[in-house]
Amino acid sequence: LVSSMKTPNDQCKDDEIDLLHLIHALCKSKLKIVVAIVIGMALALAAFYALPPKWVASTYLTKGSLLSVYREVRRTETVPVSTTQPIEIRLYNSIQDDVFYVAMGIMTANKIVVAATPQPFIHLASSKASSKELAVSKLKSVLDKANTQALTLNLPSLTADHNLRAFNILGEIKVIKSKSLVAYLALGAFLGFIAGCLLTFFPLLNAYYARAIDK
Repeated sequence: LVSSMKTPNDQCKDDEIDLLHLIHALCKSKLKIVVAIVIGMALALAAFYALPPKWVASTYLTKGSLLSVYREVRRTETVPVSTTQPIEIRLYNSIQDDVFYVAMGIMTANKIVVAATPQPFIHLASSKASSKELAVSKLKSVLDKANTQALTLNLPSLTADHNLRAFNILGEIKVIKSKSLVAYLALGAFLGFIAGCLLTFFPLLNAYYARAIDK
């Protein structure tokens, strides 16, 4: 007589999820998945037109001129005559860095995104708003504020007629529309595909766990 008792290996095989069975179920439910993708894309399209547009104004920034720092500090600060040239260079480099990074911090505190770029010493500052004009206005306003406050904090003895800047703006401010129809549709299609797969697999997984509990 052959024993009807199951070995541990047989029990493990029974508990395993049959991936081929799941793939077969996925193929049989192609229409359901396609419908879910279409619905997902339709919802994404509706969201694209329902949500307000976002505009991003951006410009590149770099440190202020080291020569300008040298001239302004020499004119307004007392620098020891005995200061050697290497120490002077480090001094003005330090002032240049302090002013620049304080300005970056002020921008960040005012909700301007400042990001490094692949180019050394160049950063990208950007602001987001519901219109082109508002995005540009916000960016310009905060840049001016950051420049003024950074210089005031680090070099309070500067005279009113100084030409020093905490940072330089490279090129003009550019504005782009951040909303992309393609990105919305791609996200809707992806979420629809995931939803279709879950609707297909859920009954199978539910049945599998029901069998596992009965055992």
